[in-house]
Amino acid sequence: MKVKPAQSFLGCATLLMGVESICATALIIEIGIIAICSSAEPLRIIGFIVSPDLQVLAASWCFVGIPITVAGGVGVLHRIEQNVRLLFYYMAGTFFVGLAIPLSIFTSKSLCDIVVDPELQNQGTSFVCGFAETFVGAWTLMACLIHLYMVYIVWSAAEDISLVPNPELMRYEDALRGANLMPFEEQPKTLPPEQMAKAAFPMPQPVSYGTRPTSGAVGGPRQGGLAATPAFQPAPMPPAVGPCLSAGQ
Repeated sequence: MKVKPAQSFLGCATLLMGVESICATALIIEIGIIAICSSAEPLRIIGFIVSPDLQVLAASWCFVGIPITVAGGVGVLHRIEQNVRLLFYYMAGTFFVGLAIPLSIFTSKSLCDIVVDPELQNQGTSFVCGFAETFVGAWTLMACLIHLYMVYIVWSAAEDISLVPNPELMRYEDALRGANLMPFEEQPKTLPPEQMAKAAFPMPQPVSYGTRPTSGAVGGPRQGGLAATPAFQPAPMPPAVGPCLSAGQ
């Protein structure tokens, strides 16, 4: 059965936001592991003693993972499939590398001595050690499931990018598919370029100002001709009325 890629992160966010948050969390963890690494002194974490060689190995793995994580975050932002695939392979390898630590602890039969205080072991080794092993096993299983879900989200983002490299072009594809276009064989032949240019950009017609059709004018009638007259004709001036003209009247 083929695994289907996820469509969202935690059911409420996009794959982009999910991968970016995973990259940010991975960067914080990687930088923190490198910061506490020591090649000379063992590290004690809640009863667990980590040797210097194991610290250097973990820090080296995290150092390699920093550029891969950054490239994966940039790749999912700009939809570069190779970067996201590389991040997926690194996180899958990290899962198996990290799984070796709890498996070695469970198989060494020293988990009870590491977690439980010796005074509590005197009260009943079976009950106390059984409860401690169940508690540690439950949290280990929860951490493994969370890591597997992160790997699954990164893989889903890589699959989404491979299927749809340019999602912004999907709306144009949907518009073309929904358009009722005529088949190419039934389409009419196109006009020559000259006629298409004339139809698209018609030549403007000359416009003459101040002309009017007349049937006749001073100087003889014109059959169907145009008499050129100015566009604006001033009105005739009224007769001058002065004192001399009034006296003569």
